[in-house]
Amino acid sequence: MVWDKCNIILHSASDSCFYTNNIITGSIILEFTSKRKVEKVDMRVQGSCEAQWSRFSPTIPYLKIYSDKYDVLSVAFDTFENINGRTVNPGVYTYQFNLFLQSDLPSTYEDSIAKVRYRVIVEGKSKTGFKLYNKVLPFTVKNYTDLNDASIDYKVPLIFEGKKSTCFGNFTLYIKTYRGFAPNQRLPIQVILENKKRIKVKLIEITLIQKIEYNVTEGFHNRDKRICSTMHKDIQSLKDEQCRLYLEMPPLVPSTVNETNPMVTVSYVLEAKVSFRYHTSLYYDIPVVISTVPVAHVNF
Repeated sequence: MVWDKCNIILHSASDSCFYTNNIITGSIILEFTSKRKVEKVDMRVQGSCEAQWSRFSPTIPYLKIYSDKYDVLSVAFDTFENINGRTVNPGVYTYQFNLFLQSDLPSTYEDSIAKVRYRVIVEGKSKTGFKLYNKVLPFTVKNYTDLNDASIDYKVPLIFEGKKSTCFGNFTLYIKTYRGFAPNQRLPIQVILENKKRIKVKLIEITLIQKIEYNVTEGFHNRDKRICSTMHKDIQSLKDEQCRLYLEMPPLVPSTVNETNPMVTVSYVLEAKVSFRYHTSLYYDIPVVISTVPVAHVNF
């Protein structure tokens, strides 16, 4: 073997992940229990995107596969120049490295269609020159997004309006909430119903939906995922009625804001659904942005 033990340690991690526009520092520890010649040891940090899905086609081959793969980060280090091609004595050898994560790197992501991943790879070549020994350490990257320095619209509560016309009259839904927030924040939602004809309402449900769009060279695909929801059922169907709901934000992949032509685009909407007893439901979507830094909201 090239080495007896190889350990990769990453420092400066926050919440077990690393943020763009920041520096990663780390150590590589090689242990040799006997004297030997080291042919070659290389190190690199790699970030890659890959996606694949299929669709039925009306013509041969009837099933078209869409796929793509490319690197978003590839940095090689000459960390081991002092031992490559040389004989080393038994002992433990420690090497330091650091790397700046540029601001446009996509966040780590994985589902059944696409994967964005980052790895530290140490590769050693045996004396014969053919057999390779690898040590790989995956790590998580999140694209740093701070809405506190962006538009004031993300920090103040805004009011959104949705309407529905029925044979009995008009129904208006008002929602007061914030458009920007971060994981682990509690989102207040004020719901106001203007129901002059007292149309029977069964429930109101607010759902955070993650919208994913995949883009490869020959096509695109999209899918939605329900993240969390809250509802209110005790509705009196009065002419004017209101309630306050809350959504507890779980850990989330931040919205795609800083990346250029990403393979995986992540966005979010708050979907408001009003279910009526005798009419089809009213749906209203509010686009929102998930940041990595908690948003300093103005008082609700």
